[in-house]
This record gives sequence, structure tokens and C-alpha cells, in this order.
Amino acid sequence: MDMDIAMAATKVILTTERIIDNAQIRRAPDRTRIPFFTADAVVEAPFGCAPHECYGTYEPFFDHMDSYAKQLSADPEKGAADYLKTHFYDTETFGGTTSRNSVQPQCWTRVDADGVFMMTDPSAYTASELLAVMSARLLSDGQIVFAGVGIPLLAATLAQRLHAPSLTILFEGGVIGPFVVPGVLPPSTNEQRCTRNANMVLPNTDVMLLLQRGYIDVGFMGGAQIDRYGNLNSSFIGDPESPKIRLPGTGGGNDISSLTNMIVAMKHEKRRFVPKVDFVTSPGFLTGGASRADAGLVTGGMFRVVTDLALMGFGSENRQVKVLALHQGVSREQVLDNTGFDLAFDDELTETKPPSEEELAVVRELDPEQLYTV
Repeated sequence: MDMDIAMAATKVILTTERIIDNAQIRRAPDRTRIPFFTADAVVEAPFGCAPHECYGTYEPFFDHMDSYAKQLSADPEKGAADYLKTHFYDTETFGGTTSRNSVQPQCWTRVDADGVFMMTDPSAYTASELLAVMSARLLSDGQIVFAGVGIPLLAATLAQRLHAPSLTILFEGGVIGPFVVPGVLPPSTNEQRCTRNANMVLPNTDVMLLLQRGYIDVGFMGGAQIDRYGNLNSSFIGDPESPKIRLPGTGGGNDISSLTNMIVAMKHEKRRFVPKVDFVTSPGFLTGGASRADAGLVTGGMFRVVTDLALMGFGSENRQVKVLALHQGVSREQVLDNTGFDLAFDDELTETKPPSEEELAVVRELDPEQLYTV
């Protein structure tokens, strides 16, 4: 019931006997019932259940209950006033607020804090490392990010390490606030390494409910094909009756892209940037203009597309993708040659800053085996 109440309420105030360290929460993520970002305030109230019991902490105060009953039976109005004055208005107040954010710096286990990673050559990096760094820069502290594995997880974790310590990652498999260990990255959002020492583990349906309630700030994924309106295909290539290639499918992709703002990270190739996707797995701005809202998708939409050549956004009116910035050493012609449709460039086109030594060092510390960045 607690989760249902939290989801239905406009404002949520939680009371607790004791506020504990985040590390204790992470030892048993399956026991967490309400994600922190649904709560507006937390009040620490020792003996807050009294005179009733708090299971595992204290028993009912039966003498107190009997005294209360006698006060009210003798003179209900005066008895109630005296009781409130004695036990509420004239007593010391225990209060405070807190939030269980995701991964604080002290939670990290570094593989080699002073080793080879900090001697990284910032002029040499892979396309995947570039995608991770440029994507991480788009994420802000305090955001709730629905991320897939691969570049999305790497980028979100990189952001946590460098500039967004209170950013929280959600996985489709039900994990909130995963404890990502450098060098031990999960190959799937449903893998056991995702749940170990997480803040919370929910059923998949409850994670999707968080999307529907508007708690998620950013959805982050990739795709095999994307068109000029940001529609993504991760289902199949070719004719639906006899596809040439069958891809992993939607998973939670359709829910994510339908309900929140999207960042897409992918390689920039003409076979990926196509005039029309073979199948709309995850909707972008559909056919442009107001078509997304007209279809009933009144929230969210494509925010940014990050490639190994450029950073792209979408026009506010036509909702078509346009280039906002080029990566260092990339020309307009190079971008156009690798795009299967006409592509506009922003009037104030800029150049992105290349990955720094620190950014690359953290990426390589997180993924030393190049599970995501090969």
C-alpha cells in the first residue's frame, strides 16, 4: 500500500523512527519500499508510532492507551485538549529532512586511484569513449536518469563521478541507484550485478509507473536506426514479414521515449541515420510539428542525439533534427556524407571540447576490459 499511496499523492511526507546511513539501505535493496525521489520531506520522529508498536523496535504502550481512554471518557473535550498539550504541544520535537540520493563519492571503490588510468593520453580515444564523455556532459546533478546498459550506463556513471554526485540511475529491470563497481560492469539491466548494493529493487511494472508519474527526468538509450524526427528502431531491419536482421526489440524503450525527455547515443553512419525507420520502436516526434502531442504523447520527446561526429538537437517548430555542435576535427561535409537525409545546422554552430584526461581516465577505470567502449 505504501508505494500506491506515494504514487497517488501530490505531496509525500515520510516519518521514520531513525534516519540511517545510505550504506545500510544498500545492504538490503529489496527491503526499500518507496524511492526517495517520490518524497517531498522526511521527518525523523523517534517513537513516532507510540503508543502503538513499531515492529522490531518497541511494543505497544498499553498503560498509556488506558490512561488516554480514561481521560476522554471522563470529559472528552477537556481530556483531548489536555492529552494534546501534554504529549504533543509541550514536548520536544524531533524533526529533519533528508534524501537518499544515489551514489556519493565516498561510496566508490577505485580500481587503481594512482595508476595508469591517470596517465591517459587525451588525444587518443575511441568513438565509444567519445560518445560516453559527450553524453555525460548533458546530465545534471540531482536528475533521475532511466539508463540502459552500454554507453548510457557508462555516461551516467561518469557524470556521477565528475559533476553530478546526486544523479540517480534507474534500470528497466527494477533497480534504483545501482552501485556500479569499476571493472565489473553488468552486461544487462536484469543481471545480478545491477542489484548488488543498490538503493532499491522494484518490480518492472513499478519502474514503468514511475515513468508514468513523471518522476524521471531523462531517458537514455541507443538504437539501430533513427530518422529526422528522432523516431528510433531497435526491432528489425527490412520487411516486417521477413526481416533481414532481427534486433533486441523494445524492452522498455517505447515506455521511456513516450513518457520522458530522451538522449540518444549512437554511431553516426548513413545506414543508421535513415529517411524513414523500418519500424518505430521508440517514438520521437513522429512526423514532426505537433504530431507527437496529437498522438496523445503530451510529455517528453527527443532532447539530444549524441554521435561520434556531432551533438544534435531538434527544431522547436518542425521538430526535425539539427546539428548544434561538431566534435573537434569534424567537418559539415563529413556529417552530411554519413546522414541519409537532409540535415540542418544551427545558426550558432559550435565545436565541442574534446574529452579531458580526467574524463577518459574515469571511463577507462570504469570499463578497463572495454565491455562498452571497444
